[in-house]
Amino acid sequence: MDKDKTQSFSLYDVMLALNDSIWDLYGLNMHTGELTVYKQTGKAKSIYEGLELNEDYESIASRYIDNNVYEEDREAMRNFMRLDNLKNLLRSSAKLVYHYRLFRDDMMQYFYLKCVRIGSASDPDMIVFAFIPEAQDANREKLLDLIEIDDLTGVFTKQAFYHHARRILEAYPNEKYSIIMVDIVNFKQVNSIYGEKKGDEVLKYIAEYVSDFIEEEGISGRYGGDKFIGIGKHHPDKGKEWFSSVVNNAGINCPVPNIKIKCGIYGDVDRNLPISVMADRALMAIKSIKGKYAVPYALYDEKVIEANIREQNLEDRFKSAVNNKEFKVWYQPKCCADNGKVVGAEALVRWKMDDGSFISPGEFIPIFERDGLIVQLDEYVFREVCEQMSRWRESGVTLFPVSVNLSRASLHEEGTVEKYTRIIEEYDIPKEYVPLEITESATIYSREIEGLMNNLKRKGFALHMDDFGSGVSSLASINILPFDVVKLDKGLIDLIGDRSGDELVRHTIELSHFNEMTVVAEGVETENQLELLKKLNCDTIQGYFFSPPVPSDKALEYVSNNR
Repeated sequence: MDKDKTQSFSLYDVMLALNDSIWDLYGLNMHTGELTVYKQTGKAKSIYEGLELNEDYESIASRYIDNNVYEEDREAMRNFMRLDNLKNLLRSSAKLVYHYRLFRDDMMQYFYLKCVRIGSASDPDMIVFAFIPEAQDANREKLLDLIEIDDLTGVFTKQAFYHHARRILEAYPNEKYSIIMVDIVNFKQVNSIYGEKKGDEVLKYIAEYVSDFIEEEGISGRYGGDKFIGIGKHHPDKGKEWFSSVVNNAGINCPVPNIKIKCGIYGDVDRNLPISVMADRALMAIKSIKGKYAVPYALYDEKVIEANIREQNLEDRFKSAVNNKEFKVWYQPKCCADNGKVVGAEALVRWKMDDGSFISPGEFIPIFERDGLIVQLDEYVFREVCEQMSRWRESGVTLFPVSVNLSRASLHEEGTVEKYTRIIEEYDIPKEYVPLEITESATIYSREIEGLMNNLKRKGFALHMDDFGSGVSSLASINILPFDVVKLDKGLIDLIGDRSGDELVRHTIELSHFNEMTVVAEGVETENQLELLKKLNCDTIQGYFFSPPVPSDKALEYVSNNR
């Protein structure tokens, strides 16, 4: 990786490597913004006496795409050729390749755009653009290792994979093929816990693992980040057991323990589609099982299509739902374990449609977490709670703490501390009355997030560790992170009645109390659970045993009768 960031080429090196196969060659001076043409439609200019163009880069790039590139490829190529995108990509790689199509002389033509950085990654002198028709790219193999292979993992880059996958489909027109997408579950935590070097080892291992199970009949590539893609022959005879074993065995020899992957499969592909669309379909299949820990893979089928349409509809409706206040804040009381008296509540969002029906938070929250809309929803709920508490106070109600959830995305949003401080001060609500709930998985071993949490504490906010025991928890985090309250996840509470489960709950409560943290048990539904939690000195109970989440008026009524 370090090698890749420092590698660069001279303009002479580029010309020598590509030889006469270049169709058009341009150089963009990154210091002056001047765009120079060195070769145009096969006619060379002097390297040192290139023709300067009077138009800016964006205008020329846009015109080239509009006038030459096949219509279906234009949007993707515009995104790739955006100067900010190229600068970002060329920071970590000195060379890029992009495949696209032209429609010229009543026929489809395949081209490469090769971009090469001249100068350092942090301050490049020039970006060279070489446009090369496939038929004339006689030196493609010479450049393959430089521009088509992912430096870290040794598999094809995304665009190179698209190109070679298309070639496979064209070479074997009578064979059926499948596209397989592989995603490493919770990979960000690997970097956070073990460091980037170990994370790189995991990426290399998974890349090799994917290549192995694709076998000799296909190819694989790095789709981006922690995702990999492959194309192989379609095997309808390989059923659930085979796919499950492929996914479940991925972590056996991995450099980091407990690594899991998920697979999305688009089987028997429609050859008329671009490879990028095939990849999108495999990715949709993965998204359909995100968060479902017991489901290792998914096929792209009618259910996935319907779910994707439904997801898009919810995303499209989000803005109007916020403006029309369709998101309603409900409150679930938290009660003292010993006497059942209310000591607070948690704010939970519900989506009430115009027709009075509700959309489950289990459906829309994961969608908004994926697309980033959760940041706006977090702020909306926080503001609604502050506004509600202000109304209660004006009507003479004695305030009680109402905790509000803060998502992982909000934690990474710049200015979060200042924004939430400004909102609560706008309504003049004491900060101890609106504690913030943060899942432990969102904070684990992240110095950046730990610093943000300390900043929130300095501003006066109380912090609750949410969902402890949900599957990724570590008792060590109780010692490390600056929480005031630990909330035991329902999954942990459901273990009560099993001897080992009882012991785990006891140890967690004792360690939390040792660190002077209050313990809240979530999802308490039975008297047996309540009695054991009381015996173990749990402080607070939240769950249907006392009350489900209810609208603000019902919550106030419950609080008034149980204080």
